[in-house]
Amino acid sequence: MSASALLWNVRVIAGDGSPPLERAVVELVDGRIARVEPARGEQAPQGAVDCHGRTLLPGLIDAHCHLSSDTSRSPGFGPPPPLSGEEPRQRALGYFVLAGSAEQLLASGITTVRDVGSYDDEGIAVRQAVDLGLLDGPRVIPCGRIISATSPGGAIFGTMYL
Repeated sequence: MSASALLWNVRVIAGDGSPPLERAVVELVDGRIARVEPARGEQAPQGAVDCHGRTLLPGLIDAHCHLSSDTSRSPGFGPPPPLSGEEPRQRALGYFVLAGSAEQLLASGITTVRDVGSYDDEGIAVRQAVDLGLLDGPRVIPCGRIISATSPGGAIFGTMYL
């Protein structure tokens, strides 16, 4: 049994250089676009979602991303700085930072990221969590650890390098 939805009165940008299609109807079947055509009539069909002219465009790709749980280098994605006398924070909190980052990337329209190096193979863990349906996030193409002849960032980035 397939699930379908109908988006009504949506502005579609195809991303191929063609002009936007105003007042379109978009049919989704199993989460994929099955049909795009001009909307006919003034009223949305029963069960359709009226998008009120909002814009639909292809997912964006971030081709140079470091999915990293290092909160000191990822301001806004991690917890606030520790308070004086606070108990030590667990390393595992980094995976919550990764989950939050993945969700924010997806919410901002980025549907694919190419991870070009992350600590302790975290990019691979995020890819697996997304692929297994444990986490809402973009498609992740991870490189694993960075391989470098001289490891120019090894002293700074530690386990990001091999």
